[in-house]
Amino acid sequence: MFRFILGRLSNLFHNMGIWPRLAFTIVLGFLVFFAAFGFLSMRMVNDSTNRILEERKVLTQMAASEIDAVLARGFYELEKATTFARFNPQATNMEEEQEVLAHAYGRLSIFSLGVYFHDATGKIVLAEPYDTGAIGTDHSTRIPYTPGYSIWSEKHLRPFRGP
Repeated sequence: MFRFILGRLSNLFHNMGIWPRLAFTIVLGFLVFFAAFGFLSMRMVNDSTNRILEERKVLTQMAASEIDAVLARGFYELEKATTFARFNPQATNMEEEQEVLAHAYGRLSIFSLGVYFHDATGKIVLAEPYDTGAIGTDHSTRIPYTPGYSIWSEKHLRPFRGP
């Protein structure tokens, strides 16, 4: 079948005059040129797009690792805060605890809306940034809370991500 069609096209081409044959050859040449040019252009655009996406991926991974490091440092600061202050919810003077919370919040401020110190029932005792409306709020239903924990004992609540 293919041989038959090729033979018919060859006969048709040889039976044409010189000008139609020349026009046909030029059009065919342009079609081949544009097809090759289009194919190579699409390959170049595809390669360029893949390279840009790979660069974005690398930049995103670098930014994510930096953010992870900042968050890890902030959580470390929160865990170490218990060594700098007693964090006793029954204490009358909590300036030292407030200062430690302010320092910890300063390390997390970009990624956190606040740092809170809870008592054994889950109520907020101190807040940074200082918010009188937050003090006394019961968070026992919102946090991974163990009733009766004491932050100054060995089983204190680890930092967590809020809802």
